[in-house]
Amino acid sequence: MKKIFWRTFIGLATIYAFFTLIRDWPAYKEIDHKITTSSFERSIAAHTEDIKRNPRDPWNYSTRARIYTEAKRYDEAIADRLKSMEVDKNFDFYTLDDLSALYLLKGDIARAREYLSRAKRLAP
Repeated sequence: MKKIFWRTFIGLATIYAFFTLIRDWPAYKEIDHKITTSSFERSIAAHTEDIKRNPRDPWNYSTRARIYTEAKRYDEAIADRLKSMEVDKNFDFYTLDDLSALYLLKGDIARAREYLSRAKRLAP
């Protein structure tokens, strides 16, 4: 029983060490970046098509804004959040809160406070 444990432990430690080393290779970082970027671009394209099919659905804008945020494309995320509020006024509270967070990520504290205070006034 002890031999099985130690063999498993050593095997897992070896695999962990390998993946820890490979993460630092420039080629791995480049490949990981390409895969991640490609995934974001495909998701954005799919939601853009959804918006074209149904431009009055605020969820389409909201979902694409979330993807833009994950891709660190904050200006585009902000534009989609504002558009979702324009399409449906019931989106205000959650969208204002998200806009506050986006402006914080951009380093614009004044606008972040502005949107946060507007969200607080609408808090359920």
